[in-house]
Amino acid sequence: MATALKEFTIALGLLASDPAAVGPQLGLSGYVWHVVDLQHCKHVRGTNCRLLTTKWDWKRPQFFTVSLRSRQQKGHIKLGLDLDNQDRTDTDMVCITLIARNEEGAVLGGEFVTFEVPSQHSRFENVSVVIGDNRLPAQLEIGSKQCDETYKRDRKSALRALSGS
Repeated sequence: MATALKEFTIALGLLASDPAAVGPQLGLSGYVWHVVDLQHCKHVRGTNCRLLTTKWDWKRPQFFTVSLRSRQQKGHIKLGLDLDNQDRTDTDMVCITLIARNEEGAVLGGEFVTFEVPSQHSRFENVSVVIGDNRLPAQLEIGSKQCDETYKRDRKSALRALSGS
């Protein structure tokens, strides 16, 4: 059970969420949401295109970077996810939900991932978001949260929301 201080610090972190994100409307709560325009990556060739670098826990030195991979596959968005936990004592479970949207704002597809990142460790993961279109989506919503105690429930909620049921 979260303490009042922990709930307060989570609420402070949520103030950084992009109000244009559709994730909260899908019932995905407790995430900090970022909406990233993918169109600037159309002209990047032969190298990954960095989309976002931010913290999963705003009060600790725990960062993640999402990059659009240089090689894409039809019907998918290929992403690289770097997680870097510089904290000396805090091992975390990190939940990240990715939602691809077209120019009209319709959801094309999404993916939920969760990773354990031990203190003073980094890891890299390839992530694929299945979309119902062969074109690069206009936007990618990236929702992140520390989910040590809630990752099983978060997975169920995200899968339900992303499947449309």
